[in-house]
Amino acid sequence: MSLQGCLSVVSGTCSKQTTTTDDPRPQWNFQIPVPSWFAAADWTHILTASALNDMSFGMTYNRADSTCMLCNIPAININGMAGYGYGWAPAHFAQADFHWRDIATLVKGKHSIKAGAEIFANQDFAPFTSLNSGRPQYGFNTIFQFAADTPQSECCYQYNPATGGRANGDHYWKSRYYAGFAQDDFRVAPDFTVSVGLRGEYMGNPYEAHGNRNDLYLGAGPGLWNEIANSYVKQNKYAFNSGMGRFAPRIGFAWQPKGLSNWSVRGGWGMFINRGGNTYWSDTAGGNPPSVASLNLNLNNPTGPYPTYGLCGLDHPPYNCLIPTPPLGLNPRGGPQIGRASCRE
Repeated sequence: MSLQGCLSVVSGTCSKQTTTTDDPRPQWNFQIPVPSWFAAADWTHILTASALNDMSFGMTYNRADSTCMLCNIPAININGMAGYGYGWAPAHFAQADFHWRDIATLVKGKHSIKAGAEIFANQDFAPFTSLNSGRPQYGFNTIFQFAADTPQSECCYQYNPATGGRANGDHYWKSRYYAGFAQDDFRVAPDFTVSVGLRGEYMGNPYEAHGNRNDLYLGAGPGLWNEIANSYVKQNKYAFNSGMGRFAPRIGFAWQPKGLSNWSVRGGWGMFINRGGNTYWSDTAGGNPPSVASLNLNLNNPTGPYPTYGLCGLDHPPYNCLIPTPPLGLNPRGGPQIGRASCRE
């Protein structure tokens, strides 16, 4: 008898989360909407009495919008008491994942054979220029320093060391992942089954869509310490030299001892591969020279420059905050002329 037909399942969800800050000063309480969407579709198609195909697609999308009120007041942190202003604002980002897979199953004699493939795509849009290049953050060790308008430190302002202008903190990270597998469950005897499979996985080379990322590269040796000492930084669109692919074989068995219908003995061996998180290749490469440098000023620095304290001129971009003139120029290894360029001054 031939059995043909199809079964389709479509589902979707939408949620919206709102995070509210809790500040003792009500004017700095604000809400951060974090909407998220999820959608999925599955199609199971019965080809014959011994063969079927299952295909599914899913996607997720989430974003966050951190607004900023009274943005002419920079972030002020005071040891021992609540500070003022927003540190992580204004900021916006959006992330999306797309996942497709297809699995075919065929039962033939003592064999149950499965084969399939999947594709995963990730996008991470992080436009952080206004966040990192607009407003400084000040630190006061004591309330007396705050009363005297003398900050101990000033930080977190990113600039382009080649031009002195604002650093480009907008990033559009992308990555792709591909996989396929084949598996055979072979019933050697009524009470003994062997499962053999092979999975292949390939992670495409992650990249920033506009080439706005910078990496640290090891320099000349001999030896690792010399390579680190002679390291340098340069701009590179891709995270690695190429994508990475691996094969993962797997084998297992299931045995039911005779006379023991409630017992089952199982065992197996296999290789499994995990995809690394985006932060390994995105966050670590978004704020490096030669296109990005950070001003971190402190009164303990005997040669300066020192913090410049005051309100910003505007409550919206470009804010016109009091920012000391940053040092310009790059050294031969891609770092700023003054400050820590890489692993050796």
